[in-house]
This record gives sequence, structure tokens and C-alpha cells, in this order.
Amino acid sequence: MTQWIREHPRSVIILDHLDKAHPNTQNVLLEMFDTGVLTDRYGFYKNNDYKQKRIASPEVDVSGCIFIFIAGMDGELARNVGFFERYARQPGQGKDTLLDYLRKQRTNAYRAADMPVYDAGLLSALGAFNLLLFPPLGEAELRALAGQGLEALQSQYAATFGIRLDWEANKELLVEASLLARGAEIDARKVAARALRDLWLPELDAYVLRQDPALINRAQLHISFAPGTLQALEPIKQRLGMPLQPQPGGPDLVQCLRRRNRAVVFERTLDTQASPWTLTVHNPQVAVPQRAEDFTGSGALVTEVPCVRFSDVQGHVVVKQRLQQVLHMLKEPQQLEQWDVAAPSGLLLYGPPGTGKTLLARALAGEADLPFLAANGVDLLDPRFTQSLYERARHYAPALVFLDEIDVLGSREQVSYTAAINALLSELDGFSGSASPVFTVAATNYLSRIDPALVRPGRLGLHVEVPMLDREARRGFITRYQSLPGGERLDVEALLDATTGLSGAALESVRSEAAYALLREGRSQVDTTIMREIITTERFGPRSSRAMSAADKRMTALHEAGHAVVSMTLFPRRKIEQVSIVPRQRMLGFTVFNLEDDGLRNHTRARVLDELAVLLAGRVAQQELGGEDGADLDSGASDDIERATRFALQAAAKWALDPAHPPMDYTQLAVKDRWREDQAVRRATEALLGEGQARARELVQKQRGEI
Repeated sequence: MTQWIREHPRSVIILDHLDKAHPNTQNVLLEMFDTGVLTDRYGFYKNNDYKQKRIASPEVDVSGCIFIFIAGMDGELARNVGFFERYARQPGQGKDTLLDYLRKQRTNAYRAADMPVYDAGLLSALGAFNLLLFPPLGEAELRALAGQGLEALQSQYAATFGIRLDWEANKELLVEASLLARGAEIDARKVAARALRDLWLPELDAYVLRQDPALINRAQLHISFAPGTLQALEPIKQRLGMPLQPQPGGPDLVQCLRRRNRAVVFERTLDTQASPWTLTVHNPQVAVPQRAEDFTGSGALVTEVPCVRFSDVQGHVVVKQRLQQVLHMLKEPQQLEQWDVAAPSGLLLYGPPGTGKTLLARALAGEADLPFLAANGVDLLDPRFTQSLYERARHYAPALVFLDEIDVLGSREQVSYTAAINALLSELDGFSGSASPVFTVAATNYLSRIDPALVRPGRLGLHVEVPMLDREARRGFITRYQSLPGGERLDVEALLDATTGLSGAALESVRSEAAYALLREGRSQVDTTIMREIITTERFGPRSSRAMSAADKRMTALHEAGHAVVSMTLFPRRKIEQVSIVPRQRMLGFTVFNLEDDGLRNHTRARVLDELAVLLAGRVAQQELGGEDGADLDSGASDDIERATRFALQAAAKWALDPAHPPMDYTQLAVKDRWREDQAVRRATEALLGEGQARARELVQKQRGEI
């Protein structure tokens, strides 16, 4: 180049692919901005050997030349339609934004990992001159290029194979279909002849390469669209936000594809038995364009628009109504903008495990027609993964990101991953106000463990509880059991009683286990008895093979009867579903209560004492009615004692139900659960447990014969 400039001092020099130049090369070019010369260490010695005699000065004056630097722009900003629109309106601010973005771009192409793509000094120098941004081509330009590509394709097939391609009657429709098929990633190269050949004629290429060239010479291929294809395209265009009739100043076809990040795929049918040959295009479907990194590399994610709908989710009527409201905001953010109200950034689903939070998030994405990307809280512990996840989501924006088990991050007030939380906070930028909107749905089983900054308004500001399934919600799952052999004779109401408290995941597991049991045991049909046993196994584990002594059976029977009789006395409306003394993997016996009829109640001190009496009645019944065996305390009540202690501790420390103490929530006074060690809390807890046990003993003695 320096030799050329020495011979032609007034030249226009074009340097293409500046973004791929080595940093050392960029540093050399920087010299000409500072001094007006380029230094060539080797070019002006005899035979280019710097040990030989110099034949000219190494400095070359470039002040008489015009340099044009060309660089491709990749990454998030290149796909941001809003940036190009803003650049056109405010070129000064757009230029600063572009330069700042280019400074932050990194590459691993050289030995030194994570190097800047551009030398900072060179960018500053270029920024002082004209910086021309080429926006993506619009519909009119791409239609013209696609038309030229089709004409070139006709010429290629005629010259190479002697085949005449005929689509004149459908050319405009084929041009439009080419744009739709290329989707959000469309550019000039993807409507060139080679690309269009790969798009429409791969079957033809495969066929002609297997034939004798003499036999296919002068053949003709007629390309057309199947009846109904045009009609099928109309709702697809509406779904992508395309006006059926072009509107002045309105979005064109290409803009809509880029904003929605969608493409339209077509099926093709080649018939070489017809005369002339025919290629029929039909069955258009919406698809999400995807990149190689979505399937490979670190943190690979599958991006899809789920097929799940709210109608596929059993139960949760109130939850789905709330999500329908959220759905309306996602589909119509313009209405909120008109009222100067910010659209929500995210949604938090919380509730017990297995209640269907992930399925509800997928259904929300499916109803909103948004690409769905899912990650686990453990993945988010790496801030780089969080950045990569949201960068990919913005590529497919508008999109929905689902973060499961977000409580893994913890709270910054306690032991947590502060850098990971800060990385997530910086990404929760909302669904409106951004040209690449991303809506975040997070799920947790432990609401109290989440950092408050994550769940405040403007971030995960919408909170929806996903409770355990009620009776009617479970009915949808139980009805599915009737599809099993013999299922039409199942007692649905009995199974509904038996499944109180089971999650949707557990109910599906019961159905699967029933099918496995049919194969494993060689049965031809299920019945209610089999299903009840499988449900019991799901809840309490399989039956134990260990034999129980007569004394153990009697103690277990007294224990469970004590729970049942005291509950019937104190809570006559509470239904007892099952009492068992069949030993299982995790216990010797159990009593199952149906708490659905209890409803929502305030926990008065009297009610707390009654609940404690039921929990402790099993152990008391053993002591009072078990004779010598009962006098020797055992570990069979360990689970009852744990639950009673936890319940009494909450009543004493959080609900302030001890009249001897002021109305104080002790859990707010210390961090890391140190409040549990407070002596006042301990004394109040012991008092409640003592009163509950005394109440249980009184009732056991009173109901001795019943037990």
C-alpha cells in the first residue's frame, strides 16, 4: 500500500474489514492520523531486505489521500432496530453510542484472549471524521435484489443444465415468500441467486445431479403456490404485525420480521413426473430464526415458542386469570405507553414445589407468542452466563426468560452471591422502553430468601402465588387416570379424597407408576384399590419388608388412633382420609387429614393449642394407654415433635400469641435466624408446647374407650 501511495500520492484507499485487522495493524494505521505519514520498515530496501542499502525513505506522505475504512457491525446493537431509528433522528448521539459500543467489543481471535476488537486510539481518531452508518436494507431494496436474484437463477439453470425455470405468473409472490422465509436475519446476501437456489430448489438440484444431462436438457420447471397458500399467509402477516394494506409511514414487511424476530417457513413438493415439472410451495408456518450458539458451546440454550396454552394447565383458575392480565400487558404495551405507565419488567411465581410454575411460565410465553429461554438459579451464579442469556434473549426479542429456583442467589443482606445478583439486576430492564424487550418470569419455592431489590416494582414487580391444587384442580389429573385400562370404573371422588395435598407433578407420577405397575405385575386393568396404594406409596414411600412385633403394632395403633380421635374431638369438620399402621419406608404408621375444608382462618391462641394437641396426641396416647411399653418413650413421634416445635415457635416469635410478652415480631430483631436463640422466645415456645401436651393428655384420658 505504501508503494502504491508513493507512486500515486492522490488516491482513494479502501480498507475493508477493519474489524478483523490485528491490533498491531490498527496501531500502525493510527500513525497517519497523528503525523500524516505511514512508516514502512521493510518496503524501501533492496529486495525488501532491511540489511541491504535503503533505496527510499521509509516515511510515506499520505496527506493527499482519502482513506475509507469499512467494518461490519455484529452483536446486539446490529440487531437493534430502535438504534438505527434513533441514529437517523439524532446522529450526534447515535455516533457517540456507536463508538462506545465498538470500544467495548472484545475478541478471542488472537493468542491474548479477550482483546479489544478496535484500538481505542484509532476509534477516537476515526470518530473525529465522517462516520457513516449503513442501516439494514428495507423492503423495497430487498424486493428489488430478490427479483434480480431470481432472474440470475433462471440464467444459471438455463446455462448449466438447460432447464427453464418458469415463475413469471407468481414472481411477485415468490419474491415476497423469499423475504418471509429469510425472516429477521435477511440481508442482501440472503436474496442473492445462490441463497435463493438453496432456499427453493434443493430438491431439484438433488434430482438433476442423478440424471443424464442429455435427458434433462430443455426441461421446464413451473413453480407455483398451492391453492389456499395466500389465504393462509393473511393471518400469519397479522400475527407478525404486518398491515394487510401498506400504510404510509407504517411498518413494512421486513421491519415487522425484524421486530418480531420471526421467519415464515414453507413446504415444497417437487413433481418430475408431470410435464412440465412442477414445484409447489405450500403450508406456510411461523418459525423463530436460530443461531449455532443456541445449540452449542457454553451455556447453550434452546429457544422456542412453546405450544403450551393456559388450557393445558389443570386447575389454578385464579392464577391463570392473573396471568391473563399480564398477557394483555405483554401484547398491548402501547396502551400503557399512551397513559405514561411503564410496562412491567418481570413476574415472580412462588409456591410449594411441583405446583406447575414452570408449565405456567411456558403457557404464558405460548399465549403471548414469545420465544422462551429457561435457566436455573445455579446457572445465574456466573454473572457471565446471565449476560450471555439476556444478550441471546434480546436477539430473539420480544422474548420471555424463565429463571427457576431464583432463591439460590439468596439475599445480599445475608450470605449470598452479590455479583450474581447485581448482574441480574442490571439485565431486568423491562418490556417497554427498550427496542429489544425481554420479559422475565422467575419461580421460587422460598419467597423469603430472595433479595428485596429483585422483587421490587420495576423488576420482578408482579407477584403471583401458585398454591397447592384444590379438589377441582386435582379432578383434571384424576380424569386422566380414566384413560388407563379399566380406568372408566375408578372411583374418582375416593381418589380425590386420597390425593389431598399432592402437587401436579406428584399426580402425574401416580399415573405413570400405575402404567408401570400394569406392565410389571402383568395386570390387564387398574382399579381404585391399586390407585390408592400407588398414591399412598407416592406420599409415604413403599411398604417396608421389615416385620413388626405385636407390641410395636399396638403402640403404632394407639399412636395413630390418638391423632385421629383428638382431631375428631377438636375439629369435627376436619375429614380424616386415612389411618394406617402398615409400616413403610419412612414411617411405621400415619394419619392423613383433609385440610381443604378448614379454609383460611386466623390462628388464635386457642386454635394453636388445639393444633398442638392433635400433633402431640399420638405420643400422649402411647404414654397414657400403652402400659409398660408406653412408659418407655421411643422415637416414633420425632416428626410430630418437629412439626409441633416449628408451629409453636412461629406462634411465639412471629404471631405474638403469648400474653406474657408484648406484641413483637422477634424474627425482625436479628439476622441469620439468631432470634431462635432468644430466651424469651424459647420460654414462650416451651409454654405453648406444655399447654398443648396437657390438652392432649386431658382429651386422651377422656376418650380412652374411643381410642
